Amino acid sequence: MNWTRRWTGGRRPSLRWTLLGVVAALALVAALSVGSAASPAGAAPSAQANFTGTWSYLFCIEQGPLQVLGCGEPNPLTLNQTQCKLTGNVSQGGTVAEVAAGTVDGNSADFTLTGNGPIVLHVSATLSANGTQMNGPEYMTGDPALNSSGSILATRTTGPPGNTATAGQCSNPTLQVAIGTSIGSAALRVGQSAKVTVKVTARRGPLSSVNLGKGLVATGGDVKITGRPASTAGFSLAQDKSRTFVYTVKGIKGGNERLRIQANGKAGTKAVHSTVSTSLTVSDAKIFPVQKIEKNGDTSVDVKATGWSRTGGAIRFQWSAPGGQGPISFQVAPAVDFSVKYAVRLWPARSNIRTAPRNVRGTCWGYLNARQGTVSVTKKLTETALGAVLFSPLPVFRSGDVYCHGEDTAVLPKVSGLLYFDAPNLELVQANGVSLPFSLHGMPPGQHLLCVNYPTLNQHVVVNVVPGPALTTTISPGGTCAGVSSLDPSATG
Repeated sequence: MNWTRRWTGGRRPSLRWTLLGVVAALALVAALSVGSAASPAGAAPSAQANFTGTWSYLFCIEQGPLQVLGCGEPNPLTLNQTQCKLTGNVSQGGTVAEVAAGTVDGNSADFTLTGNGPIVLHVSATLSANGTQMNGPEYMTGDPALNSSGSILATRTTGPPGNTATAGQCSNPTLQVAIGTSIGSAALRVGQSAKVTVKVTARRGPLSSVNLGKGLVATGGDVKITGRPASTAGFSLAQDKSRTFVYTVKGIKGGNERLRIQANGKAGTKAVHSTVSTSLTVSDAKIFPVQKIEKNGDTSVDVKATGWSRTGGAIRFQWSAPGGQGPISFQVAPAVDFSVKYAVRLWPARSNIRTAPRNVRGTCWGYLNARQGTVSVTKKLTETALGAVLFSPLPVFRSGDVYCHGEDTAVLPKVSGLLYFDAPNLELVQANGVSLPFSLHGMPPGQHLLCVNYPTLNQHVVVNVVPGPALTTTISPGGTCAGVSSLDPSATG
């Protein structure tokens, strides 16, 4: 039979036929909407689903070589349901054109239509709550030059009223099994343990003699199952009821582990089974960052990395700190072991001498994170402060922030109007020739303090210069270092 006959009776498709098909499709869509509105939202169709009857059946082609044919014309579809089996046919002009055969499961039917040479139509239809309409996807196989797909719209013209059953209830109880882990989609580290939850549910009817067979199985050897539930056999489940079991696994070696479990049970005398699996990434990835002070004063970080995946995609690094500057990002090609080096021009976070404990030298810090897929490793790096910023026109540095190696050569000299105190050399630095008057005073003997007075800023700074790791500075309002004498008249700017 010529395939186009369903639409045109053997003639070339015309605009008239296509419009009729579209009008019919819109009418059926409206009918489906009305039918759905008549039932409460989310109402479950009766388990007594019955597809027996005659249907006005329309196939709308939406993708593929035959998409130009659109929705065509409705044809009579006769279905006969016997328990869970469907038989029937599509007729054209009183002649059987296609034969229907399939099965029913709950309120859904899966059937094929054959009779157009090598072409087979595959239909998955769902019955509406009131039993008067069905719709769902349909696709073609058998001829690569014609294979197309779309959806069916059908309305019942004769048959049992509503959704009552004359052919008998068709509902096949099944086992539903789900696996979840306590770490979600994240990778399990070697040596780390995680909980694996297995949930077993009875669907479409009660089940007896339910068991988990061999239990959770790790097929790859990348994890070891270290904890099992006490009993996983010989229980019953009412319809839509569940039981949950918890296993414990521990990462042994890096790899992509496959966890599998099979549940078994009985629906009456019929055996039912369900097998599910999930993947779990086990990572032994590590990074070993080592800081170095270069000859030019910069800080560099040499990173040695081991245990990564050659097939897991690019390894992305991020240098940042919560609430700090950045982030700075870079990436390397996937490899198991590798080394990478980067320069620290600006530390992501730093302490401030206004809030740091007295005689505790400030620090700069940042977090180096390496990520490949769900594998993530983070290391914290710290650096001892070189000095403190006394005045800054930029939000990168606040008054009282400390600075560290790399910043004194790469950042501070480039910020116009910034003044800072260099602790190792006890030197007050004036950036980029900006002139702000200041005077340097000594505090009473034995206290090892200097006071920097900025009258134009109405601010003075007291710096503790005790030899060793101590560097504390108190920034106070008022442009006078009260009770001190000038340390060095030539230090007045």
